[in-house]
Amino acid sequence: MTIQHLKPDPSKVISWAKGTSQELFIYPPASDFQKRDFLFRISLATVEAEASDFTPLPGIQRTLMLLKGEHTLRHRGHHTKRLFPFDQDTFQGEWQTSSQGQATNFNLMCRSGASGTLKYLKGNAGEQIACEIQDAIVLIYVYSGRVSCEAASLQVGECLVIENGNKLKLTYLESSDLILASVSIMV
Repeated sequence: MTIQHLKPDPSKVISWAKGTSQELFIYPPASDFQKRDFLFRISLATVEAEASDFTPLPGIQRTLMLLKGEHTLRHRGHHTKRLFPFDQDTFQGEWQTSSQGQATNFNLMCRSGASGTLKYLKGNAGEQIACEIQDAIVLIYVYSGRVSCEAASLQVGECLVIENGNKLKLTYLESSDLILASVSIMV
């Protein structure tokens, strides 16, 4: 089992016309989002405008979980979904997607060869949970609060990336909101 403790990196923030995107993790590690040569990417995005259009990302499946605000996603010719905190929507990057509402989102982008899911975990001080690591790579993001595990103590904005593990025990040091991204890689 390989474990990485990641802290926010200001150099990984991209500004765009209506907000920002902060890369939390990209795989393989030498990949570049701008070149679109990644297998999967996990990021945070802020949408500061009341209405915006998503950048087309052909060949990429996107899963978006709302963290803050209220968001309505419209996928032209497919579906519309209204999101509240910790709701999520999965859609194809080539779809014409627009959004309504200011928000902060947690994003998982997977190309062919990878598939993933997002899960919201809430816990109170003193609670312990065992995370089953059945997928190739799992990222735990601390949205609020503090948690600890065998490898590290994590605060708001920090991540733990686990590769090729089986179980990880987390202890909530205070009331916390976590996002668990699990990604399987097909060879």
